[in-house]
Parts: sequence; C-alpha cells; structure tokens
Amino acid sequence: MADLAQTAPAPPDPLARAQLSGLLTTLCLLQAADLPADAGRRLSLLRKARSHARTTTVLTAYLLNDSTFRR
Repeated sequence: MADLAQTAPAPPDPLARAQLSGLLTTLCLLQAADLPADAGRRLSLLRKARSHARTTTVLTAYLLNDSTFRR
C-alpha cells in the first residue's frame, strides 16, 4: 500500500484521495505500533499518520460541503 501511494500519482477524484489518505493513516499507525524499540522511526510514522489524517479530514469536509450544496 505504501509503495503504491509513493509510486502512483494522486487520484484526481477527491473521494478516492480521501480514501487513500485514510488507508495511509491506518498503515502508518499500524507500523508505528510494531516499532516500539525505535522511538525516532515511531515518531516519524506518527507524524506521517497525523499529516494523512489532516488530509483525510480536509477532503471529507470538502466532499460533505459539496454534496450538501449540490443542487
């Protein structure tokens, strides 16, 4: 999943980007949970997860706003 996200271009559809971002958030959190010994790597993964989560939130808000005001 991480390799796909790094090599593939970002999908143009906001819904697909929100889904990918949500999956990457989960992936980073799972990887961070598996690395309790390496604090530096764990912190890096948690920061990546936070960044992906913010992207997911922004895209979801955009999609909700768009669907609410669509006529």
